[in-house]
Amino acid sequence: MRYAWVLNGGVVRMQEFVEHPPALPSSKGVWLPVVRRDDPEYDGRLQECVEEVIVAEAEVVIARSLHDKPLAEVRAALVAQLKDEVQELILAAAPDYKQRNAALGIYTPEEAEAIRSVIRTHRDACNATEAAILAAETGHEALAAFIWRRFWPEPLLGASESLVAGSDE
Repeated sequence: MRYAWVLNGGVVRMQEFVEHPPALPSSKGVWLPVVRRDDPEYDGRLQECVEEVIVAEAEVVIARSLHDKPLAEVRAALVAQLKDEVQELILAAAPDYKQRNAALGIYTPEEAEAIRSVIRTHRDACNATEAAILAAETGHEALAAFIWRRFWPEPLLGASESLVAGSDE
């Protein structure tokens, strides 16, 4: 069980004990059992969880409270998630080696343009979606439910599968 060493109304340290904690002289404080209140469920993308240690007469209580993150921070996290997922889509449609080969002129102009077109289309859709996220005048719940793929044009990954299936190394 977890106990807290309390001296003058403040917690000095917390420690796990298999049995009871050792006895302390009254001048050194007392060991009190630690009780954790039910942890509230929260969405880490939208809220911060702050722990508060409360010293009661017979126990030490650890309570958690939730605070909404600033909307700007939530938007920034959504944009970062969007960019990570779009990067994965681009690399699935046009792997890095194909991008390099196109840039080096190894492919025919048509093949190179097809690769650039897929990248450009994904990038433009990403930029438009990012603008929609940043311009959204909405609350935390609406931003959490934001599904960026509904802003996406024609399923880009399906339209560009021919680049992945192409036989050029």
